Amino acid sequence: MWSTAAFVGNATLSYLNGTRGAGDTWYANSLANFLVFLCVEMHDASDLDRCVPSTSAYAAKNASSGICLALHDEGNCFAQNLCERRESCKWPLLTDEISVRVPLFTDADAVVATQWVRKSYPKTLYLYTVPGLLVAAVLVLSTWTFCVMRFGCNRCWGATPSRHGYTWLERWGPIVVFLWTTCFLIACAAIALAQGVAFQDAAQSIAGSTNATMTQLATVRTDAFVPFEALQTALPNVSRSDVAMALAPAARPGNWTNVVASMESFTDAYRDAGEYPLYACSRSPDAHLVPTTTSCTACPEVVCGDINGSLQRILDDTAPIALTPPLTTLLEPSVNASSTLDLGRLRAPLDSIRSLAAAYYTSTYPRLLHGFDVLESLSVRALQATLGLGLVSSALGLVGIFAGLVSGSSRLVHLLHGSWMTGVVFSFLGLVLGTYCLVLAVVGLDLCTYFSLMKSEPNRYLPSAGATIVAQCLGERTYETAFPELRPLAQWTCEGHAILESFALINLSQPLEAAEAYSARLQSFRPSTTFGYTMSELLRRIAALAVATTKATWTPTRLLSPWQVYGSALDPTPCTQLQPPDVSPLCFMALQCHGTNTTCYTSFERAYSLKRLDVDATALLASMTSTYVSGPKALYAAYATTTASSRTAYVHAIATNSSLGASLAAGQALACAPSLRCATFQAQAATLEAGLCHSTLEFLALCSALLFAATVCHLAQVLAAILLQKRLRGQDLHEMARRKQQAAVATCTDTCSTIRKQ
Repeated sequence: MWSTAAFVGNATLSYLNGTRGAGDTWYANSLANFLVFLCVEMHDASDLDRCVPSTSAYAAKNASSGICLALHDEGNCFAQNLCERRESCKWPLLTDEISVRVPLFTDADAVVATQWVRKSYPKTLYLYTVPGLLVAAVLVLSTWTFCVMRFGCNRCWGATPSRHGYTWLERWGPIVVFLWTTCFLIACAAIALAQGVAFQDAAQSIAGSTNATMTQLATVRTDAFVPFEALQTALPNVSRSDVAMALAPAARPGNWTNVVASMESFTDAYRDAGEYPLYACSRSPDAHLVPTTTSCTACPEVVCGDINGSLQRILDDTAPIALTPPLTTLLEPSVNASSTLDLGRLRAPLDSIRSLAAAYYTSTYPRLLHGFDVLESLSVRALQATLGLGLVSSALGLVGIFAGLVSGSSRLVHLLHGSWMTGVVFSFLGLVLGTYCLVLAVVGLDLCTYFSLMKSEPNRYLPSAGATIVAQCLGERTYETAFPELRPLAQWTCEGHAILESFALINLSQPLEAAEAYSARLQSFRPSTTFGYTMSELLRRIAALAVATTKATWTPTRLLSPWQVYGSALDPTPCTQLQPPDVSPLCFMALQCHGTNTTCYTSFERAYSLKRLDVDATALLASMTSTYVSGPKALYAAYATTTASSRTAYVHAIATNSSLGASLAAGQALACAPSLRCATFQAQAATLEAGLCHSTLEFLALCSALLFAATVCHLAQVLAAILLQKRLRGQDLHEMARRKQQAAVATCTDTCSTIRKQ
């Protein structure tokens, strides 16, 4: 059913489009006349005057000096000690470049427009009113004639049922027609009333969209002019010295040079740490090496060779931040570009939209809302009342039919009189309301065409500010802001904020994590896992030493003080004074073993060299860990903390203590003002177009078609009710024949009985 309803509505709209037959020129001239008429009728005469007092908010003044713009053409306001009006629906926007002011229309144009709206345009709608109103007039005349002839002159087959009776078809034929038309009326009413809900939603969305648009334009005074005036105050003071003064009290960033130096020093100290054990393998130039029977163990690549790579990655990750130019240098392009911003070009459209919004908010806008409200309430209520009247007519008829079928003498049969009379009223009102909806649909189609024209050629029909908004926001190519004059400011603002945000938004978490990870890695190193030292090998060598020296008390610790094995707490030989600490045990054992070429000494040296590897490697790892934690790691953590806080302080100082920061904040507020954003205008225009050109038009076209169809069908119900009012009171022809047959049989029976008795 709903698909059928949609088809009917769309078919009606297509018919209206085809019969309108107006070209682009006709629509363009019609729209121009309507706009002139609205300008004249919805504004006071004083609102259309060229001149205003200098104290008026609509006075056109120079942006910098505040003096009224003076023209010297005929009718100028300067000669009258008044100011030129900035703009109105009659006068175009006045700028410094205009020397002669020409109105958008003359008084003669206003007269022509008024004639068009009040006389010529309504005539174009007559074609759509004639059929419905003509049928309605014929219906009224026919009903009046029928009532006079039947009830006054007893004509039109009279009011008395035929004495010959009526056949089954003559009685049930009108009943079937009555029932069918009742069902059709119920279906039409259900469709129309259901679509009425969608129409009410569409009307409310139209009103809401219009309200949102006007409210958005009206808020220009607060969300656009407040930041604009702040920008006018702050922008001229933007300079390099202004930026430098703002940054002077801020804390300095961390010392990157110290961080780099500490990491380089750490790398140089441990990158070539040498081979182990040191007493036999040291690379130190002043080392006095002792011969060894075991091979030297170099510092593993994972310990010493990876120092440069690990620390260099930390430096490389931080270098883009550390080597960033000073904020004063970064902001130089913004400071230099500030002098190129022309706020005077921006003030003109802002003044225009503010004055026009104020004017339309108090004149056109309330009447538009009232018109939408009246259209919604009148159309829906009239439709409900009319369809309700038709349903009442059908209900009365059904009661009368039921009563007539039960008993032809029932007084309720006369309800059929009320049924057909009410049906005539319904048919008349349906024709009138259907014509009304049809005309509204045609007007709606014209409005949608006007809407398309204004979107395609806004400069021809709209004031400068409105034309700019439509061109920028609703044209083929749309933009973020409604005014092109805002784009340089928006770009400058975005670039300045991008510099500040990127300067403040530093993320050193990754290099900090890398520095912490390298510290944990150093602490995890062990001689057994990095230098190839194993306790099992050491114990094996100690066992061999015990055999060679015939001493069973050797332990890993006593390898460092072999005199304890021989029963002395201290070295009793001169080796302690003559040799370095790591060589004195070898000196002692050389004496005990009576030379270095003995199995005793060789076994000790092999065990001692492995133990010294453990001791020297452990000392190296501890030294690396301690030096790194107290040096590069601590300096880098301090640098990261200081730099982050310093940069935040720098950006805060620019934002709060400089004219550049104030200008950027005001510029952002102005460029992002909701009243100047295209996104909101686009959403409201889409809602308006969908509500007017789809939901509303489809509802009006559908209602018109349904009302005409229901009216025509209901006329058949009216005729059926008129016929049934007589036929249900008359005799059933078949019943009369049956009774006559029964009477004849009874008479014949009586006659035969009499004859037999005789």
